[in-house]
Amino acid sequence: MWPGYGENLRALLWMLDRVKGRADGTETPVGTVPKAEELHLEGLNLADETISELLTIDPKEWLSEIPQIHAHFARFGDRLPRALADELCGLEDRLERASEK
Repeated sequence: MWPGYGENLRALLWMLDRVKGRADGTETPVGTVPKAEELHLEGLNLADETISELLTIDPKEWLSEIPQIHAHFARFGDRLPRALADELCGLEDRLERASEK
C-alpha cells in the first residue's frame, strides 16, 4: 500500500514534528502512530481509505506475530537484554487488552 521506500522521509518528518511538539499522533497498543493530517502527503496518490488502513493497528493481527517474536528471542537465551523481554511482554499485554474491546 505504501508507495515505496523513497517515501519513508514522510514518516521521518512526522517523527521530527513529534519531537518538536508539532504533532501529537494517536496512542495505540504498539505506540504512537501519526494522524493522517499530521503526515506530509502532498504529491502522493493515496485514497483516504488507504491512508486510514495504513495508520490502523489491528491488535489480533499483531498478536498473531507474538509467538514468532518469542521464538526469535528464545534463540538468545540469557544474552537477551531483560528490557527487550519486558517490552515484548508489555506489548503482548496491551494487544490482548485491546483485542478484548
